Amino acid sequence: MLTLSWTDVNRLAQAADGPIVGALDGSLLGWKSAAPTNEPDAVAAVVSAGIPRAAAAWRPILGPLGRRADIVGIFTHCTPKVEFTDGAGDLQHCELADLLIVVDDVTGASPDRRAMLVQAKQGAPPTKTLTESGDLVQLELLSTWPSFTFYQKPYFRADRDIGASGTPGRVSQSGEYGMIDLQARPPGWAHAAPANPLIFAAQSTLGLLLARMVCGAAGREVTIGGSDPWSDTVETLLQVTFHAAAASYPGRPSRGVSTPAYFYDDGSCGGLGLLVDAGKERPVVLRGGGGGGASSDGDAPSEPGPINVVRVVISRASD
Repeated sequence: MLTLSWTDVNRLAQAADGPIVGALDGSLLGWKSAAPTNEPDAVAAVVSAGIPRAAAAWRPILGPLGRRADIVGIFTHCTPKVEFTDGAGDLQHCELADLLIVVDDVTGASPDRRAMLVQAKQGAPPTKTLTESGDLVQLELLSTWPSFTFYQKPYFRADRDIGASGTPGRVSQSGEYGMIDLQARPPGWAHAAPANPLIFAAQSTLGLLLARMVCGAAGREVTIGGSDPWSDTVETLLQVTFHAAAASYPGRPSRGVSTPAYFYDDGSCGGLGLLVDAGKERPVVLRGGGGGGASSDGDAPSEPGPINVVRVVISRASD
């Protein structure tokens, strides 16, 4: 990952947080034409409007360092579901997470990857106590990471122990919670480690998380092409969501468009495909959506369970 001064990390964080806040307060509109009022809409707004503008805001910071950032976001109403045996020996089902963030640095002799899963919650920092049974089940998953398995197609049904010996990085860096506060002025997106209650620091923003992942100070290491459970899980999630959505884009982006944001629709989750041109700041429809919707937690859903994705690729400015 990039070697950055903390001054540059903070500049990147602030540059990203500006458009992220703009997406949350409705001053930047993505695939919807109104300010978000709930958690899914907030995630959609950030992915389809905030993220592309964040990439544009990073260019004058990374350019003098000889680097550029291309950021792709994919929003989907669906989410992958997993099952695991909890500490009491009971079989539990829950969402894996709402969002997968992947940062690839391709400037070295071999690509370097970091990834993190994020579960979004709507509320007001600095603390949130989880009380609902479904939330507590997912908290156990994100805080203890027992062996789990996807239980829906097209994922292979196999145990995944992402904390097993031989997996890269630290298992504690696999996931965090993101708190979306739409009532504050300005609204915000803060982060916290899995715990109960969740404790959010005002400065732990989504923009700072992205900036810290770029310099290797956050997120968990991933071995690209690795067969270990963690690396394979990240790649599998990308294959199901990112590659499926990106394949729908007809050819390379037009000149000056390097930060597309796709709304992925597999025909069952419903929605609209779009490309956000970060230079012209306008959505371009790629394809129509379908009907249907996501199943509730605990029920085996019929849809393939893609996940929201933010993928950052750091390359040389001359590439």
